[in-house]
Amino acid sequence: MSKVQEYFGFALLVTGLLILISCEDTMDDEKLDAQETAMLGSWEATTVEVMTEATTNIDQDIVMALRPGIGEISISGDFTARITHFFAFDFDGVYAIYAGNQSIGGNALPDYSLVISIGSPDNESLTLIVDLVDSTQYVFSTGEFVATFDLATLTLGLSDITVFTADSALSISMGGQLQLNQVHIPANQATQFNYREPIVLSEIGLSQTIVIQDNHDVEIISTEGESGNVQTQSATWSLGGDELTFTFDNGDGEVELQEFIVTFEDDVLTLAHSRNCQDRGDEATCLNEMESFYGFDAGSLVELIETEVYYLSKTN
Repeated sequence: MSKVQEYFGFALLVTGLLILISCEDTMDDEKLDAQETAMLGSWEATTVEVMTEATTNIDQDIVMALRPGIGEISISGDFTARITHFFAFDFDGVYAIYAGNQSIGGNALPDYSLVISIGSPDNESLTLIVDLVDSTQYVFSTGEFVATFDLATLTLGLSDITVFTADSALSISMGGQLQLNQVHIPANQATQFNYREPIVLSEIGLSQTIVIQDNHDVEIISTEGESGNVQTQSATWSLGGDELTFTFDNGDGEVELQEFIVTFEDDVLTLAHSRNCQDRGDEATCLNEMESFYGFDAGSLVELIETEVYYLSKTN
């Protein structure tokens, strides 16, 4: 092959590669434009989910009291419910137990609050408080019952019992076993878990709408159901690949960025925002606070990443 043939062969190869790269860039630009177009409009936040990923230096089990336990305390009679969550506090061998039919913060259902003291004959008691959604409250109580709390298995047991209101007009029967939910964290292995139940905004009286405009302005409108208070935040948005950035101008010359990984499925927009203790400033203080919040052994938490996932439905 002559030098001229070699040159022209190389030139054709380079030209072909440049055309291919140009086509790929065009396709990437078209894909990005399609993503931006799909994002325009009003989106209503429906659900928020928090994923936690933890790395510790020892094996340990974490109690997930904000999630439903295993089993239930069943209630029947003038009211019917399932007690599925509880906390237990140890006061020198006397256990104060607070149980309920839903996790903290939920108010879409009547709230059944079961308060039990176990361990001291002079102080044992059982009280069930029923708060209806219309703010009507009923209190059932008795001093005669058989309840146990097994510390080894973290299990609450309640023998079948009937309790009455103070005027004996209403009565309910209850009983069953309920065990706290736990997750095992192996040493030196990043482990992901859902410490909290997903939050349905409508169930806690909140609504949030995000309006994404084609001039790259965005408005976030939050409304509290009971008070009717409305807060509006303004920002600008930009999209690079699957990363969506909101830029907030705080008005004092400082700019705050919020970055999300964005995905689309049908008319559902998902925004995921992750942060670790390094993002919060003082890493050591943050790790200590997270150990206390989640119940890790002191000094065992090496890294913790929380990812908030927002699910939004398109309204127009």
